[in-house]
Amino acid sequence: MPLECRTPHSGCPSLTAWKGRRIFLLIKEPEVGFTSRMLHHLWRDVRIGARYLLKTPLFTIFAALILAIAIGANVTVFMFVNAIFLRPIEVPNPQTFVRLHVEGDGPFGVRYSDYLVYRDSNQSLSDLAAYSSEGYGPADTPVRVDSANSLPLSLFRISRVTGNLFNVAGVGAKLGRTISLGDTAPGKSNVVMLSEFSWKRYFQSDPQIIGRTIFINNTAHTVIGIAPDSIKTVIGNGFRASVPPFIVPLADDATSRATVQLVGRLKSGISKAQAHKPTTLESLLRSAPKRSMPF
Repeated sequence: MPLECRTPHSGCPSLTAWKGRRIFLLIKEPEVGFTSRMLHHLWRDVRIGARYLLKTPLFTIFAALILAIAIGANVTVFMFVNAIFLRPIEVPNPQTFVRLHVEGDGPFGVRYSDYLVYRDSNQSLSDLAAYSSEGYGPADTPVRVDSANSLPLSLFRISRVTGNLFNVAGVGAKLGRTISLGDTAPGKSNVVMLSEFSWKRYFQSDPQIIGRTIFINNTAHTVIGIAPDSIKTVIGNGFRASVPPFIVPLADDATSRATVQLVGRLKSGISKAQAHKPTTLESLLRSAPKRSMPF
């Protein structure tokens, strides 16, 4: 399309007059919507960024690695926080389910002898249960089934629970039965429950595992039941894999030096706010006489 010279002066300058001069043409873009303009600019930036990244492959690999680590760390932290703090406790009537942290007893719980005092003295809870956890390493005797087959466990934990813990949680056995008060009597605690996660992973969900014998650290335990995954919010960290693979009775021994965590159920008509008042649970726990420990 030929250029047309429109000036108020006479005539158009000859081509010779424009020789050696720079000519700037102002081209007006067609009118487009805001969304289309944003998409156009975004696509332009993507192309520029892609060209830059292709020119610097080492920087590209390093940046991708940093992003992958950062995203993975954020997802892990969110899953942990969601499982422990945000996700509701998977037990019946969670509004009456409480965890007890007694001030001054440290982050690892209370002594079993103190738990007995708290259980018998409080007036805010209908029932109070306790549990503890202990780990085993490669140096310990491996776990064996029927004294023959060893399980592929180099590091594992077991959870010891009082006979009323499953009743307090309101959780039944997925298969078989739960640990009861009769199992916690001294000398009668050689039974074990398997977590649902370990039952599926190591025993392929075999229902015939009930009644078989498992040797844990050279001690024989009879399998009596399978603990469902919902117990993970009571004795675990909210994850299925966080539940110890083996759950055994916590022997009812007043002289025990074991450190335990406490969970309970509020009595009917008592809210969590009322239980926090010094005139109810805390004062009763504080004023209760301590049982002597055989040091």
